[in-house]
Amino acid sequence: MPLIKKPGTNLKKKALRLRLSTARIRVYVWPPAAEKAVAGFCFIADMLEGSVSFYLQEDVDMGAHVQVAFESEQSAAYRARMMECNRYEVSKGAGAKSPAPFRAMVKIRFSSEAERQRYLTLLEGIRKRTTSIAPGMKF
Repeated sequence: MPLIKKPGTNLKKKALRLRLSTARIRVYVWPPAAEKAVAGFCFIADMLEGSVSFYLQEDVDMGAHVQVAFESEQSAAYRARMMECNRYEVSKGAGAKSPAPFRAMVKIRFSSEAERQRYLTLLEGIRKRTTSIAPGMKF
């Protein structure tokens, strides 16, 4: 029996959306007056032009002005404002703990157009790497 494809569905686009929503990168957040960054992760699909949603290991005060870096602690950091940070638990079975139990969202505050372009270039580069992943490859 042949595979029946719904009219209007593009399997390549569907696979691309799945990769963008499941591929993730490391996120580091420096709260005010903190020496050490709070680590977390972000799904690529949650990185938008002016805001980013991610998961953190620790709670950060809502409304706080923070620094956010992607992929490594040494990469370029962006100024942002914490819009929300709430406990987020996913049940994985008895006794399982989530590695990042807080769901947070920041609004990035660009100080110049050059900084905004640098962020957009980073975002485009991450998405290109993600879309070039073939089935079976690790990101």
